[in-house]
Amino acid sequence: MRKLALMNLLILGLVLLISCVDEYLLPEPTIEKNGKIFIDSNPQNAKIFLLGVDTKKVTPDSIAELESGDYEVLLKYDNYKDTTFILSVFSGKTTQKTIELQKIKYSGSISLASEPSDAEIFVSDTSTGKFTPDNLTNLDPGNYFITLKLKNYKDTSYSVILGENEKTAISINLTKDNNFGNLFIDSEPQGASIVLNGELLNIYTPDTLKNLQSGDYNIILSLEGYYDSTFAVHVFKQQTVDKFIRLRQLPPSGNVFVQSDPEGAEILLNGLSTGKITPDTLKFAPVGLNEITLVLKDFADTTLAINVEQDQTIDVSAVLRDTTPPVTVALSYNVNVSNQIFFNVAFNQDIRFEKVEVQKPGGSNFSTLNYNNQLVTAGTPIQIAFPEKITGIWLFNFYGSKVDGRGDGFWVGESIKVE
Repeated sequence: MRKLALMNLLILGLVLLISCVDEYLLPEPTIEKNGKIFIDSNPQNAKIFLLGVDTKKVTPDSIAELESGDYEVLLKYDNYKDTTFILSVFSGKTTQKTIELQKIKYSGSISLASEPSDAEIFVSDTSTGKFTPDNLTNLDPGNYFITLKLKNYKDTSYSVILGENEKTAISINLTKDNNFGNLFIDSEPQGASIVLNGELLNIYTPDTLKNLQSGDYNIILSLEGYYDSTFAVHVFKQQTVDKFIRLRQLPPSGNVFVQSDPEGAEILLNGLSTGKITPDTLKFAPVGLNEITLVLKDFADTTLAINVEQDQTIDVSAVLRDTTPPVTVALSYNVNVSNQIFFNVAFNQDIRFEKVEVQKPGGSNFSTLNYNNQLVTAGTPIQIAFPEKITGIWLFNFYGSKVDGRGDGFWVGESIKVE
């Protein structure tokens, strides 16, 4: 009887223990009852209003802990139309929405004029590509920083606050910039072209360069038949600087027209490079006996004696001598375990390989293998294979053309004894 009571007590304790485990180890899962929305816009940073209340958030951003249902959302962004839409919220889900904001089309304008006219118009230091008088149109409300720029006048800047669809007109008297001077240049003889700081001005002596910023300038005067004259000059503000240059005449000279076969040879006059290649004309060559030397890779230097006459043009022509060596062939062979024979061919220079003719020992005819003018570089081996080794004298005729020099065609005959 006591044993039965003890057993019942143990069973009761076990039931209580299991119920505790169920209660603490297996909690009932929670169900998320709220949802959220994610809102983005183009452009971004639009203010987000929910049910008419400013959320203090800007796009892109999300709003969480919303009960299920429909919500009115308003986006506000300067110079863009207010945009209102409805978003539906579902429990445990995120509703996303991206909105393209519509820009408000404003008709504000600024009419700009200046005295003198033709001043370039800049807005916020960026050129508009317009010149006074002109109009800036379709402007949004806001503050505009405008600068007018005109050579020899001081830059003039001012701000314009423009209201919505406001139209305004501005006229400015530009202030002369006194930090400019003039430079008068003459030469003997006259008619020399003027180069200012490396820029050919398309003007000739005598002439005045007006409205130059005060400072230092480099001048070159050029006249055919005379040495170029280079000098530096300082221009002072509100002054005109006079400069007179007596040009130095070149010695009596003539012209030489030089051509060669092939073309592209460097032309040397009396041992000095002229910077020219054939065909070309050497101007102002000294009167009297001169030497013309033609230099071209793969050809022998060619020197010609010429007599230049004053104010005359003489023609000089030369056929250059090709110095590339004759084409030679290195020929060898090897035989593999299957008794196949392989001939190894290497040329002494770059060539274009047209074909090879081969006559086997005891044969009377040549067989032809075409290579279709394949480019083969010097020393690069080419292998010609035959299915069977035949002892005796093998004859080869190689055809092609050189890459260097004149690119002449070649034929090379070779033989090799196979043992």
